[in-house]
Formats: sequence, C-alpha cells, structure tokens
Amino acid sequence: MIIDSHTHIYEPEFDEDRDNVVQRALQVGVEHCILPNIDLQSVDRVCQTAMQYPHFCSIAMGLHPTSVDKDWEDQLNSIYTYLYKLPLVAIGEVGMDLYWDQSYIIQQRAALEKQISWALELDLPLILHSRDAIAETIGCIRRADSQGKSSGVFHSFTGTEKDLDSILALPNYMVGINGVLTFKKSSLSGFIGKIPLDRLLVETDAPYLAPVPRRGKRNEPAYCTYILEHLSKIFGVQISDIAQQTTENAIRLFRLFKKK
Repeated sequence: MIIDSHTHIYEPEFDEDRDNVVQRALQVGVEHCILPNIDLQSVDRVCQTAMQYPHFCSIAMGLHPTSVDKDWEDQLNSIYTYLYKLPLVAIGEVGMDLYWDQSYIIQQRAALEKQISWALELDLPLILHSRDAIAETIGCIRRADSQGKSSGVFHSFTGTEKDLDSILALPNYMVGINGVLTFKKSSLSGFIGKIPLDRLLVETDAPYLAPVPRRGKRNEPAYCTYILEHLSKIFGVQISDIAQQTTENAIRLFRLFKKK
C-alpha cells in the first residue's frame, strides 16, 4: 500500500478523467491520498472529490500562502466555519511563500500563525508550504506553538541541507518528498538520506511537479512509484520497504483509517 500524502486531484485538470486517474493509482498500489485545500474557492471541489472517492481521499482544510491577499482575514473566517463540519485529517495547505510575491509577507505570517492555532485547537497536524521560506515558517511555528505540541509535514521539500537540519530539529514534523527529487538539477539526493525513515512522506503534489520520466506532463498519484524508486536507491532499501514505511508514517501523522 502507498499513500500519496499531498495531491490536488480535485483541480479542473482532472475533470475529464478523474475516475481513470484513481484507477491507475489503485492499479500500482496507491490506495489513499490527502487532498489539501487551497482557498475558499476550492473548498467545494475538495469536498465533492472526497465524497466521490471516500475510501481513496482524506481532506485537509486551510488557506494557501499564495492565496493570502487583502481579503485574507475574511477568507480565514469563512474557512474556519468548515473545520468542525468536515472529517479533517490536517490543517493545510498553509505556510509561507517568498518565491512568488512578498507583498503580503506580514499577512502570510499572521495567517499561518492563526492556522497553527487552529491545528492546536483541533489537535490536527499541519501540511506546510514553505517555498523559499523555511526559516520564516519555522519562526511562525515557534511563536504560535511555544510549547512544541504541534505536528505536521513540510511538504514538497526543496530546501538546502541546512534547511533540512532545521526541520529535523522539530521532532514532531515530517518531510514530504515529491518529483523534484528526480529532476536533473535537484541536489536533494545528496543529503536527504539523513532523514530518519520514520519521518519521511512521499507525495506527488499533482497536477504539478511530475517526476522523471513524466516531467512536463500532468502529474497524478500513480507516479508516486517513480519517487519511491529514487528514494529506495538513496536509502539503500527495497522499494516495498520505503512504500511501507512512508505509508505507516502517513497513517500515524494523519491518524488515518480510524473508526469515527
């Protein structure tokens, strides 16, 4: 069994063949995935997809940092109303992004710290986006969670070895690895072997970041297998062992498959 810990198959890119995408995933052993919300507009799509494939999908709810704008507080207030209505497994996708636009950096910081408080309130893990902002993101965690009770995953890790060390210093946080690992210019393979296997998650971030040999195409959960193949070489273990460990990690972090 494989769990895609971060995918957006609710996006319009999958509207024409979502059933086939799910079937292809199941055929290669990807039996479950996490759907992180992006903003208020994507809530309905997330919920509809999870209802259509209840055994395949779990939901996370949050406001993505690149969706933080002048109306961020209104969006947060609206998203908060869903937190007690839906069977959530995480708060996400939330975080900081200093790659695209730094115009709302103060608001991004405030939005993240607010959503960290949600995670603590509901005892849920965080799914963190931290592009070019790992130090900023960790700073928010330390401010909003002074007792160190929060947990989560730094998804789509593309940082430096120093960044990785900073994440690993947070004992309750895992690292999500996706197709970027397979890219020719990626340096990740040189140091991610230091990630403890019990703190590693595999993800696609579909429809984005398709791994080699599918790079440039629409990504999908079935392509977890390419990432697992690369990870097995780096860690020197069988693909099945990496698949089993990352699945166990996802089940533990998100508390999946528990009877309600």
